[in-house]
Amino acid sequence: MNNQKGLSLLEVLAAVTILAMVILSISYFFTKNYEYSNREESKDISVNVARNVIEDLKPGLMNGTAVTLFSNSEAAHALALNEIELLRDNQDNTFTFDYITDPISHLKVAIREINIPNNRTYTITDELNTEIRFPFVMNHYFSHIEVTVTDTLLNNTTYTLQSYLEKRPR
Repeated sequence: MNNQKGLSLLEVLAAVTILAMVILSISYFFTKNYEYSNREESKDISVNVARNVIEDLKPGLMNGTAVTLFSNSEAAHALALNEIELLRDNQDNTFTFDYITDPISHLKVAIREINIPNNRTYTITDELNTEIRFPFVMNHYFSHIEVTVTDTLLNNTTYTLQSYLEKRPR
C-alpha cells in the first residue's frame, strides 16, 4: 500500500492554491495597468485640448478679432474678443463650455484670465550712470490665460495650462 504512485489530495490542493495566488497577482497587475493607461489617455486628451485652446486664442488676441475654438471639429465655439475682455468683469473671470470628443468622453473647458500687476517701473542705467525710469503696463501687451480641462465622465481628470499670450496693444 505504501508503493502507490500519484499525488495525494493535500498535494493537489496546495498546488491549486499556489496557482490561484499567482493568477490573482497577475490579473491584479493587468487591472491596475489598464486603469493607469485609461487615466493617462484621458490626461493626454485634456493636455491636447488645453493646448489647442491656447493656440486658437493667440491670433484673436494679436489681431483683436473674434476667436473660433476647435474650428475643425463639430464642437466649434465662437468666442468673441469682447467675451475675453468680459472675463475680467465676471466674479470668477471664467468662460466655461462643454467639449464632447466622442460618446464616451465629455470635457468641460474653462478659460480664465489671470490679472497681471499693472504698473511696473523698470530702471535702466546708461553709460553716464544716469538712471532712466520708465513704466511698463504689462497687461496692455499680454494676457495671462489659464485653461482648465476636466473629463467629467471617465474619471474626473483635470489638467491646467497657463500661458502668457501677446495681444494687440490698447
